Amino acid sequence: MNGKLILVIDDEPHIVELLKLGLENAGYTVFSAADGFAAIDEVRNKKPDLIILDLMLPGMSGYEICSRLKEKESTSFIPILIISARATPPDKITALKSGADEYVTKPF
Repeated sequence: MNGKLILVIDDEPHIVELLKLGLENAGYTVFSAADGFAAIDEVRNKKPDLIILDLMLPGMSGYEICSRLKEKESTSFIPILIISARATPPDKITALKSGADEYVTKPF
């Protein structure tokens, strides 16, 4: 176990389980949140080493989550990987302008 914490933020349980299975088999510790408000709380409480974030979430979009985390000095350093079914260039540009470090289109 390498001790690295990964937060998966997605409201689709099968996506969370797929990512969790693969990442835990690779030695990571994975926890998850299904909406933006829970995600913000999890980040503040556990300080993950990486965030894997969906864009379409209940309550708060992935863009907003990304922007909020990058605004705060205490969480701005955490890399954010966007995973989304949205595949248009404007979606990718908006995500990167919100502070995302990388963008992967579903299905992956």
